Amino acid sequence: MVSDLSLKHEYYRKMFHVLAGVGFIGVALLVDLRYGQVALLPLLFIGLLISLVADHLRIERGFKVPFFRFLERAREVGRLHATTYTFIGALLAFLFFERDVAYAAIAMFFVGDAAAAVFGRTWGKGSKFIGKKSVVGTLSMFVFSLIVGWAITSSLPVALVMAFVATLVEAVSEKMDDSFLIIIFAGVAGQIIVGLL
Repeated sequence: MVSDLSLKHEYYRKMFHVLAGVGFIGVALLVDLRYGQVALLPLLFIGLLISLVADHLRIERGFKVPFFRFLERAREVGRLHATTYTFIGALLAFLFFERDVAYAAIAMFFVGDAAAAVFGRTWGKGSKFIGKKSVVGTLSMFVFSLIVGWAITSSLPVALVMAFVATLVEAVSEKMDDSFLIIIFAGVAGQIIVGLL
């Protein structure tokens, strides 16, 4: 485990982040389109249970998972892993939001958050925005979130509002895990705009 991830470790973490996101969304979409939410929701719940068991073994029993320890942030030691929060966020998104809004919110987390970290750490030094967040990282979060949101929802107003909220949540989240927060708040914002349009 690295107490404060180096730039190289951050790249590895975010590369895994994006690949996991592509896999997560791909499997969810495949199950959703073929079998519907009647199969997707139980699948997500099973994923959440597995992740919680893994967290229990890691936190309570001291089991060591080399790959995750290599990419683990200091704040994740002794706490639920980002994967668990992602499953919670995704499960709630598919329960309460329209399909496109749910997928857009999840994609904004996986793609936008990764872009914010990589671009911010690489080119954002000296351009502080909020706390440790940089202007470059924040703009990257917004642009990439807007792109994936627009591609999924086919609505520029919905994508703009969701991207703005996702970016704001990512910028102000220091201690809380944004895996859950970005998905939920971007989804709520998107659902409100869909309802108003």
